[in-house]
Amino acid sequence: MKNVWWYQHVTGPAGQELGTDPNSLPNRLRPIRLQIGVIAGTRSIQPWFTTYFHSPNDGDVSVSSARLQEITDFITVGTSHTFMMNSAEVQAQTEMFLAQGRFSHH
Repeated sequence: MKNVWWYQHVTGPAGQELGTDPNSLPNRLRPIRLQIGVIAGTRSIQPWFTTYFHSPNDGDVSVSSARLQEITDFITVGTSHTFMMNSAEVQAQTEMFLAQGRFSHH
């Protein structure tokens, strides 16, 4: 999406730094030496981005690209990127990870 004019307009300079290519900012960051838990969404409510994905995603991020080498634990939830923080399941899983260092894989 980096080269699409409306994406450039909507996301500005920060949007140009995101991505999955080797030169993207996320891929240039050093590994984090902390316990890291990643929660990835699997439901999209954004039909304009969903067509660009060919694997499970939350409308903005693919599940596969949410994985980091140094993660401690990883789960997926049936929620969208935009409203993930409002999900009771995501909130409970976050509390679990902060308290236990792992998610509840029920």
